[in-house]
Amino acid sequence: MSEYIFKRIEKNVYHDIRTLYTRSFYSKRSMEYMYKKYNTSFFGLSDIGYIAYDKNDSPAAYYGVFPIIISINSKDVLVAQSGDTMTDPEHRKKGLFTKLALMTYELAKNEGVKFVFGFPNKNSLPGFERKLNWEFYGNMKEFKIKTNAFPLAEISSKSLFLRRIHKKYCKVILDSKIINRSDSEISNINFENPDSFIKKDTNFFNYKQFSSTFLIRYNDFTIFIKPEVHLNIGAVEKFDKKRINDFIKTIKKLAFKLGCRKIVIPISKNHWLYSIISKNSNSKECIPIGFLRFSDEYRFENISFIGSDYDTF
Repeated sequence: MSEYIFKRIEKNVYHDIRTLYTRSFYSKRSMEYMYKKYNTSFFGLSDIGYIAYDKNDSPAAYYGVFPIIISINSKDVLVAQSGDTMTDPEHRKKGLFTKLALMTYELAKNEGVKFVFGFPNKNSLPGFERKLNWEFYGNMKEFKIKTNAFPLAEISSKSLFLRRIHKKYCKVILDSKIINRSDSEISNINFENPDSFIKKDTNFFNYKQFSSTFLIRYNDFTIFIKPEVHLNIGAVEKFDKKRINDFIKTIKKLAFKLGCRKIVIPISKNHWLYSIISKNSNSKECIPIGFLRFSDEYRFENISFIGSDYDTF
């Protein structure tokens, strides 16, 4: 491990994290995307993570968490989501993931973060379980609803040029439906049966603009969406359960207009929407819901999640 140097991230090293995106995931991100995603100052804290450099001062690995606010019993609690775990293929199996994670957790705790949560993929899960002592409380449930739309979104996803065209097309379709992100306009989107959830206020929705998201009102439903290959539903304002058929018809109509053949709704089983939509559609288990405890102050089983709670949304 002595062949590596470890540095806390800051704005002037975001380009190195971007390099790791390309080397680790073969995915290119613009610097505009990096600056927006890593700017979590909306929630009072930024740059909680570390990057490892090899002896040639080349980025070898990165681990960090994204600070965010959770509402627990009507109180705002500063927590953080684990995200963007990446190691250059040439530097794997050298213990960098564990080393960087432990450094990051210590920093987060010292900066006032109360706990860390996340949704590890199957490759990361063993490390979180065995080496980092995470606790897991079930899996997210994913509903997929098919539509009869022409697969414009899928076709567009195969080229950067076409993705840009589709993004502009979506903006034209949705522009008149976009609503103000003021707290008074979105207060009911925070309704939950459980007492704990990611707080979706003006700060949350302003932060989420790093991605191609839209907060819209359509057929009297307020929905937070991300139209890409599929129409991803990130949040929904509370509605009467008797309107579930209208809701499904609405999102199908929306997906049709946007050229999305599938609608994807990831939610935890304790989310208010789950009990309503599960009566009309089937779901499958997807990624696990995990937590790293810094104290015994909080219970995790009551915290509910929906698609926009992913750091990738």
